[in-house]
Amino acid sequence: MLRMLEAQMDVLTKATMSTCINTLEKQGLTYTQHGETIQGSKHFDITPLKTAYKEFARIYSDWQKSDLNSGEDAVMAAWMNVGKAQRDLPIHYVNELLRRDRLFYPCPEFNEETLPRELRCYNNTTKKMERFFPLLLTETSGLGVDVALYTMRKAVHADNWTVTMAPVLFAASGFDLMAFTYLDEVRTNDCIQSCENLDPSFGDGAPQCRIW
Repeated sequence: MLRMLEAQMDVLTKATMSTCINTLEKQGLTYTQHGETIQGSKHFDITPLKTAYKEFARIYSDWQKSDLNSGEDAVMAAWMNVGKAQRDLPIHYVNELLRRDRLFYPCPEFNEETLPRELRCYNNTTKKMERFFPLLLTETSGLGVDVALYTMRKAVHADNWTVTMAPVLFAASGFDLMAFTYLDEVRTNDCIQSCENLDPSFGDGAPQCRIW
């Protein structure tokens, strides 16, 4: 769809879009999130989510090497940190995660013709389909409070960490980390391609063109 729209734009529209992109690249956006004011943000940074997945894997592995009689709280906290990081996903990343026609394993190409606007998944804690975006958080439930999202068995689930579910969550988190990492690369390249389509002279700034 994006490429089709770019192909139909006249020179003036392309120039206007390119100017907007260049302005955002230089100035970024200013917004407030979690009570903190963010200034000069230019793109979604997937690093916190990747770090959360890796830290969960590390803590889980350490727990597995122990006597398994202690350390459960640390693993649980690490899994909730994955959920907290998932709160900040751009909505199109959420749609990719929650779409029902394919999962994150095997890792998809993320080049489908359409992107279903799916915002629900099955909550294993409440045993029903629930909407997780826009965020619905309470003191006892929500992403990073009592569940985190993962893909497994032909569906996306929201689940708490338990000893029984531990192996499943560990395996799923590894697949999801790889998929999110690749998705970020694909969307970055998409942005670079758009910059080139809007302005044929675009060149040296390509690696920084990551606005979405």
